[in-house]
Amino acid sequence: ISPAHLPHGLGLASIISLTMSRSIPFIRAQLTRQKSRVVALVTDLFGTDLFDLGKELGIPTYLYYTSTAMCLLFAFHFPRLDETVSCDFQDMPAEPHWGKGGQLPPQNFGEKIFSCRNFC
Repeated sequence: ISPAHLPHGLGLASIISLTMSRSIPFIRAQLTRQKSRVVALVTDLFGTDLFDLGKELGIPTYLYYTSTAMCLLFAFHFPRLDETVSCDFQDMPAEPHWGKGGQLPPQNFGEKIFSCRNFC
């Protein structure tokens, strides 16, 4: 996947995510050509689109995540938050609720999270 084919002005996280999602056809082709049985797919936070591929191919897929449990909880809830909130994360009128993790102010997360337009 050539970076030249990506839209200009994207943040680093968006570039990595788009590169991963656009690589799925190549990953699918490689996995289906394997002579030996693939027993699992392991991906990081940028490769979560591989979960659909793993399900399609009947391969168990796992998320490799080295961080605190609260950050992992945030990672699972962030895509839903991005779909339901139209303003930037830092401008939310109320603190988001993170399931059993409770509420956490946006200031507790890195500044790259603050701009939804540049992150997602």
